[in-house]
Amino acid sequence: MEKHVSGPIGSSTTGRDHKDERELDWLDTIGSFLVKAALLLLLLMLASQFVLQFEGIRRQLTGIDRAEGERLGLAVVILHLRA
Repeated sequence: MEKHVSGPIGSSTTGRDHKDERELDWLDTIGSFLVKAALLLLLLMLASQFVLQFEGIRRQLTGIDRAEGERLGLAVVILHLRA
């Protein structure tokens, strides 16, 4: 049973209660989305780390093995970005 409480002017507060419920539902929806997005990002990060364990794929994606043993400088970084 719903309890109606009168305000100082005699207006009912049930309108505010419905608004609060809608806001809570909206916050639950946002929270649920954020949890799903965080889990998806975690799974993508794990998958990318797994894929980078294979040398052929790592060479195609990163190219960092080509610069191994070279002194890191601005020229190496620029050349790496162009390759």
